[in-house]
Amino acid sequence: MRAAWEIVATFAIAHLEVGFELTVDAVGRLHVPAGQDRISRLSSVWGHDLAATLIPVQHAGGAVLVEGLVQRPADARPTGRRAQLYVNGRPFRDHFLVRAAEAGYRSAIRPGDRPSLLLFLTVPGSDVDVNVHPAKLEVRFRERGIIEQAVEDAVRQALGRIEAATSVWGNGAGRESGPFDLPPEALPARSPAPPADLFAPFGTPDGQLAAPQAEPHSATAPVAQLFDTYIIFEATDGLVLVDQHSAHERVLYEQAIRELESGSASSQRLLLPITVELTDEELTVVETFGDTLRRIGFEVEPFGGRSVVLHAVPAPHPKFDAAQCFREMVSDLARGRFGGWANRLERFAATYACRAAVKGGARLGDAEMRGLLLRLFETELPPHDVHGRSTIVRLTREELERRFGRR
Repeated sequence: MRAAWEIVATFAIAHLEVGFELTVDAVGRLHVPAGQDRISRLSSVWGHDLAATLIPVQHAGGAVLVEGLVQRPADARPTGRRAQLYVNGRPFRDHFLVRAAEAGYRSAIRPGDRPSLLLFLTVPGSDVDVNVHPAKLEVRFRERGIIEQAVEDAVRQALGRIEAATSVWGNGAGRESGPFDLPPEALPARSPAPPADLFAPFGTPDGQLAAPQAEPHSATAPVAQLFDTYIIFEATDGLVLVDQHSAHERVLYEQAIRELESGSASSQRLLLPITVELTDEELTVVETFGDTLRRIGFEVEPFGGRSVVLHAVPAPHPKFDAAQCFREMVSDLARGRFGGWANRLERFAATYACRAAVKGGARLGDAEMRGLLLRLFETELPPHDVHGRSTIVRLTREELERRFGRR
């Protein structure tokens, strides 16, 4: 019965204009009416809870069009995932394309989690051979590398949009009011500049905040901090809450990757060097990652026994505790906390970003909050931190008015 259900479900997902009904031993197993939209059809076939965690994908890479739905990183789990692929309307299986889609989640999902996905590929007929499998479950692409890159780019692009952020009332399918756009002009502009040293670490490299081209209604939009942990402000069609630690973690991660690849990190020379005592395992980590530590801004040298001395450190924000960050980093690396990351530089950058980011409970000034928001929305994947958690929770105006009985 399961095989029959899978066959019917596979075609039901692809052909929204057709109604499907499956009955086994006089028991109805699947019934979907014709004319459903994509998310309603998936709610009927895959279940409401799973369908509610999906976000839209649409990307054109050359002659390849990729459309469909993929799961928000925070909702992915190690088991229970669904992955369905179609090419030119035909269902097929391809482990490597699924892996390409997963690559699009890089630095936005916990290692080991497997996101669900539904992808429709449209390619020129001459670029795909559908007759390489007796049951036509596999296909051969003439330019496989181009197809895989298009899939990875499509997923990456989808995860970078504000729709990928979590809804404050949950992700109920059919409850979203449509695209929740957050263009740069919707960000709250910074207030008159306070002393530069207050906000320079959250600003551009020259210490100045990049003021957005704000519309009149947003130029004076207030920014507030809740519980010394969350930043809240009004967007064009709703309310946005940002976890300051997760947001700064995303900012620092992408910055660290650039610095590790270019070797251009800046550091702060210490007037009084800091001595740190380590375990044998942690000392090995320092020796192993010595060059990487220097490239991120830590200048470290042996001090005898199991001690090392820090002569220079990075300065990602005013409240940065360099010694504590260094201890936590080498401890995490020694214990394999980010061991699931295949790429060594990404693992190191994620460890640094997690430990160096401003913490929840730290009071931020107005300019610091605005500067952090500006830097967050300049990143590649603003809605997610390096653990797969959401940096942003959004509340549309429609959702708010529904809660207050205005709709």
